[in-house]
Amino acid sequence: VDRAIEKTEEVITQTERLREGAMQDLFSRGTCGYNDFQETKYGTIPATWEVKPIREIADRIGSGGTPNTDKEEYYGGDIEWVKTDDLNSGLVESVKTTITSQGLDESAAKLFPEGTVVFAMYGGALGQNGRLGMEAAMNQACCGIVTDESQMNSYLLHQQLIHRKKQLTALSAGTHQQNISQSMIEKFEVFVPPLDEQKEMVNILKSIERSIETNTNEKERLKRLKRGLMQDLLSGTVRTTDTTIEVPEEIAQYG
Repeated sequence: VDRAIEKTEEVITQTERLREGAMQDLFSRGTCGYNDFQETKYGTIPATWEVKPIREIADRIGSGGTPNTDKEEYYGGDIEWVKTDDLNSGLVESVKTTITSQGLDESAAKLFPEGTVVFAMYGGALGQNGRLGMEAAMNQACCGIVTDESQMNSYLLHQQLIHRKKQLTALSAGTHQQNISQSMIEKFEVFVPPLDEQKEMVNILKSIERSIETNTNEKERLKRLKRGLMQDLLSGTVRTTDTTIEVPEEIAQYG
C-alpha cells in the first residue's frame, strides 16, 4: 500500500508540473499557433490579444467586512463568510465561519456570487486566492472580482492570476506593511484572448485539474485503506501467522 501511495504521489507531482508548463505556454503563446507576437511589460503574448486592467473586464470589484465579533447574533447563520485561511488556490466550497442575515446587513460585508475570484490583500496571507463555489460574503482582507463573462472567463482569470501571482503581489513592494489595495488590483493588467480561445484554454487546464483531483482522491483512498489494515493487523483482528494474506489486485499492481 505504501508503494501504491508513493506511485500516486509521483503521478500527482508530475501532473502538477505539467499544469505549470501548460500555464506558461498558454499564457504566452495561446492555442492557435500564432506567428505574430507583441512585447508587453509582463512578457510576450500573441499580437491579437488585448491587455486590459482588471477594472475593465470586471462587473464588480470589492472587499468585504467583519460583523462585530462581540455580537453572537451575527454569527452561526446560513451565510458563508470567507476569510483568507479559507482560500485554497482552487474552488472554495466550504468555509470555517458563517454569519447571519443581521450580521451581513449591519456590517460592511456584502454577498458575492458563485464564480467570484477572491484574492488576499494583506500581510502573511498576501497572494492567497480562490474562486467561490457558492454565493458568499467575505472579510475586509479579501478582494472579490466578478468578471464580465462577455470579456473574460472567471475560471481563466483565476488561473492567470495564479500564474502571475508574483507580478501581482510585487505591487506591495515599498508599502509599509507589504499589502496591496483594491485600487492596485483594479489597475493590474491582464491578458484577454478572444472568447473562443479562452474556452479552449479553460478546457485544457480543467482536464489537467481533473487528473490531479482524481489522483489526489485515490491517494486519500489508499491512505484510508492503510489505516484500516494497520488497525486490523495491530489489533490482532487479522493474523499473519500461517495465513495467506490476499493482496487486492488494485494494490498488487504496484509490486
